[in-house]
Amino acid sequence: VVIGMRFILKNNVMRLQAYEGKLLEGGEIEAGSERWVPMDDFTYRPEDELGAYYVQSRKLTRGTDFMFVGTGTYKFVVDDLSVAPGRAII
Repeated sequence: VVIGMRFILKNNVMRLQAYEGKLLEGGEIEAGSERWVPMDDFTYRPEDELGAYYVQSRKLTRGTDFMFVGTGTYKFVVDDLSVAPGRAII
């Protein structure tokens, strides 16, 4: 399960990285199972006026997978997180 998150700067992009561990009965996390989930590298392709970003062959969606932070952007809200099937956020 995801038990924490942190902001990191990778390839000049601020990203969220998950901290996970194995959930045991009773809601405890198995000692020693915690780890920072490795982050995939992404590539930029100049496909249109803004370009496109890919992780492997999957095109990332602006506003869902990433956002631009610049003039006029003073905050962003991280209240709608999703994880892959078989994972959970606690």
